[in-house]
Amino acid sequence: MASSSIVKSTEYIPEKTTDRFIDKFARIGIVPDLEENMELDFEIDRNLDRLDCYLTLAKPKDAEEITEIYKDCYGGTYPYREMEDPEEVREMIINNNYHWVLFKSPEGKTVGCFTYVLDFEQKKGYMRGLMVKKKFQSLTNIKKLAIGSVIGMWGTFRDKIYMWYAENRTAHAKSQFISVVCGVLPIAFLPNKDIFMNKVESDLLHIIYSEEVLNLLRKKNPILIQEVKNIYSFVKKRYSLENAEFVEPSIQKNVNLFKKLKRKINIEDKIDAFNYHHVKINIIGIDSYIKFLYNPVVQNIEKIEYRIKDNSCLIVLLKELKEFASKKDIRYIECFVSAYRPVHQKIFLSAGFKIRGYAPCWKRKEVASEEIFEDHIVFNLEEGKIDPNIQLVLEGQEIVDIVYGE
Repeated sequence: MASSSIVKSTEYIPEKTTDRFIDKFARIGIVPDLEENMELDFEIDRNLDRLDCYLTLAKPKDAEEITEIYKDCYGGTYPYREMEDPEEVREMIINNNYHWVLFKSPEGKTVGCFTYVLDFEQKKGYMRGLMVKKKFQSLTNIKKLAIGSVIGMWGTFRDKIYMWYAENRTAHAKSQFISVVCGVLPIAFLPNKDIFMNKVESDLLHIIYSEEVLNLLRKKNPILIQEVKNIYSFVKKRYSLENAEFVEPSIQKNVNLFKKLKRKINIEDKIDAFNYHHVKINIIGIDSYIKFLYNPVVQNIEKIEYRIKDNSCLIVLLKELKEFASKKDIRYIECFVSAYRPVHQKIFLSAGFKIRGYAPCWKRKEVASEEIFEDHIVFNLEEGKIDPNIQLVLEGQEIVDIVYGE
């Protein structure tokens, strides 16, 4: 059982940036070192009767045990099936972009894990799958395990990953609370995005930044449509951002041109081993397309990217996207739109998309041999009403009140 003399309250933990978070724990002797067995020589909220677990990075031989954790926690209903395939998880572990932090009991038994997906090109880390086996849930302090895990990962990749994000469930507030304790705060609402335990659920998008990306590398002075004002004001205050320029762009519509572009539409739909659809809608002969990931299990579309020759192409492509979604009975569509292109913002709004959040520094670009990180607005389109029993922490409720008031 736990024996550390260093006891910190939950209120002690949060920091505004990853740098401050790592440095705070360094001052009490907690060093990020997941290559060895990382001891957590501190306690949270005096939970001294819990297992004194240590942390380590998963090796390929741990793949099957990781899949068993997913099956145990979700009763075999986890919608992203690759996480229940030992060979697929083994390949992910070998791939440098995926890391699993394992929670180990003093006897060396694996009691849970935390999954990290790293995008080194975008310098962005995705945190998901914080899980403890059911029989160990009452014996461990999951807050401490999560805190130790992010110390290890944020510290290890301090110079390579500049922001970390998570999509937290709203069927309960546990993962939201743990994220907020670590300073990972909600910046967007994703209504009815997922299906867990065979039930439609909403998510909250949480994020934390390094000081460098937020204060030095971020592209400033966004140009926004008026409808973004409320959420930008909220995020501006949280991260001490500058004033934005608000405009009211007009959209020129040419019906004959739309008809001509529609006749040039071509759709490519490539299906991978886990039934994910990688879809690209092209306008033939014009360097314009929209591509995305369609998941038929959860009936959603995300990871949208688009390139257009002009605004008419975007209008036509969004119409085609919605027609594709209607044919496939898709419940949810998500897209991040540049905070510096107000006409694009207006086109998405006119196409029926809703503004659900604001993400500073969301995408990295190289300009004149220098890197910048651009803000994006979170747009989505969903079917159905959200669950009336949705559970939110205070910080999440603030976001939902701003972007989902009806």
